Amino acid sequence: MIKIRELEKDVLSLPGKAFVRFSAWFHRIEAEKWDRKFEKDVCSGKLDRFGNKALKDFAKGKCKEL
Repeated sequence: MIKIRELEKDVLSLPGKAFVRFSAWFHRIEAEKWDRKFEKDVCSGKLDRFGNKALKDFAKGKCKEL
C-alpha cells in the first residue's frame, strides 16, 4: 500500500494540467463519498432531531423563511 507521504510527493509533482485533472477527480470522489454518508444518515434517522428542532424553532417564531 502506498504511504501517505509518497502519495503527497507524487501529487505535488504532477505537472499543471495533470494536477488540475487529479484535483477535480479527487473533489468529485470526495463529494460523492460525502453524499453517500449524508444519505445513509438521513435514511437511518440520525439527523431527524436536527430537523425536528428546526421545525419547532420555526413554529415558535425563532426563525424565518428564506
